Amino acid sequence: MEEHEEQELEFWRKLHERDLSRAQMLKRSVAAAAGLTVLSSPGLAWARGRGIRVTPPLKGKGFSMKELIAEAKKEGKLNVIALPHDWANYGQIISTFKSKYGLAMDEQNPDGSSAQENQAVQSLQGDPRAPDVVDDAPAFAISGTAQGLFGKYFVSEFSTIPRNMKDTRGYWTGDYWGAISIGYNGNLVKTPPRTFQDLLHNPHDEDLFDYYAASQLLIVDSRTGQATPVGKPALFGSVQVSPDGKHFLVERTHRPYSYLLPAFAFPKEVEVWDRAGKVEYTLASLPSEEHVPIEGVPTGPRDYEWLPTQPATLVWAEALDNGDTRAKVPYHDHLMMLVSPFQDQPKELARLEQRFRNLAWGEKADYVLPHAA
Repeated sequence: MEEHEEQELEFWRKLHERDLSRAQMLKRSVAAAAGLTVLSSPGLAWARGRGIRVTPPLKGKGFSMKELIAEAKKEGKLNVIALPHDWANYGQIISTFKSKYGLAMDEQNPDGSSAQENQAVQSLQGDPRAPDVVDDAPAFAISGTAQGLFGKYFVSEFSTIPRNMKDTRGYWTGDYWGAISIGYNGNLVKTPPRTFQDLLHNPHDEDLFDYYAASQLLIVDSRTGQATPVGKPALFGSVQVSPDGKHFLVERTHRPYSYLLPAFAFPKEVEVWDRAGKVEYTLASLPSEEHVPIEGVPTGPRDYEWLPTQPATLVWAEALDNGDTRAKVPYHDHLMMLVSPFQDQPKELARLEQRFRNLAWGEKADYVLPHAA
């Protein structure tokens, strides 16, 4: 059994113990910071119907780029879906592809979702418009594979792709992801930088930060334009409205500020407010992240969000290794849940062997997938 399958089974076992059905967990998808390239089965079926070679590169059985281009030109065009030109450099990639290989490209529904991509694979089977390839979020690549929507395809650099960013059977592979990093010239800089430019340096900088970063949370009536203040002005890191519209999950940054780290690592309070701005529950009081291990995570609740299919249920992750990813422990993170009115003890949903990254909620299916880094 694959590692991600073991983690998913453990996740659902905990959900059933809590009497929370999978159908209740799902409604929509939270975008993951990764894209997955998938070769669709209908595209293969269309090529097969036209008498075109349809055997994709398999392990140890690849063919040259020249052969691949020749076969593609026999088919005549490439059908793609949900590839907006302002995302992941797709605009330049598509333009260069057309110019370099002399192939036409049918770009369908450029702003479509992963769910719409998989639906197109299903509904256009046998149709010449069927997508040849899709760029799915991880949860939809996995569910689409389970539904038999995709064909195997081993890219030339398949062996170099980390295991948690590919299906080892060849049904999908990760093609991009995002990270915050510090760049430097190793020939000139012998000691790699560990911090950032343009940080706070003195009390006057702190006062300026308070002045420019503070804001007032408002509820605005879209019909009349009337704005009602909620609570007092603060330095909001994030504000999330509960699905029932009765609560706010608020992250507030506060002093003492760090002179070594940017604002996202300052001390913060994570609270649940009612619509009048009264604190109903404090999820966490998080200190400055100056002592977080390199390549580690802060201790305490993180990646907090509302469960989209419940009126007001919080879900978050916490480290089980003191935030040290390099620690030798059986589990690095666990997922926690707390239901309104936020008076009971939080319940553990699952323990993860790898570092938690995010949750992907299915749009119509009956599952939720925790992504590990």
